[in-house]
Amino acid sequence: MGQPQAGHLPCRWPCPALSAQNKVRGVLRRSPGSGNKAARLVELFWLCSGQRDPRRDWGFENWKNLLQSIAIYYPSLKIIIIGTKKEYMRAKKLKKIKPRNIVNLCDKTNIKELIEIINKSKFHISHDDGTMHVASIFNKKSIAIFSTLTEKFSWFPDNKNLNTFYPRISVKETKPNLVMKKFKARLN
Repeated sequence: MGQPQAGHLPCRWPCPALSAQNKVRGVLRRSPGSGNKAARLVELFWLCSGQRDPRRDWGFENWKNLLQSIAIYYPSLKIIIIGTKKEYMRAKKLKKIKPRNIVNLCDKTNIKELIEIINKSKFHISHDDGTMHVASIFNKKSIAIFSTLTEKFSWFPDNKNLNTFYPRISVKETKPNLVMKKFKARLN
């Protein structure tokens, strides 16, 4: 291995950092309108979508309604869904909403790739999970949908760009139209 270029770290092959960069570049290349600066990248994360605990699950219909609204209002927006193998089938169904704009990377990324994708993205929507904290490290515009399992304000990241939805009784109280309204206000 030769001397690293300025700004690059030496890496053994296969290089996880390069793998993450290539995955992000690949998603951007396939993005409609990606040839101009107007193309935007947004990721929808639900790494812990609640399938381990039904009390945290915002529900397929809520995610579907939110994605349908996003696809209508922002037809050229690229959405990346990242999660574990357990979330793959749900993400596959959600991808059908707008196949050219939604990328299902569930069970296809490692932690370095996840961090790289969050860093390159413009917006982050998730449950109250670890990805919310990663997005906060990069000070990303974000929406976090909390369940009542988390004590209010106990694990909220210190990110002025984070909007939270915290229900009184159930995570399902948070309606997609409210999330969409906040998304539209924050994205522009």
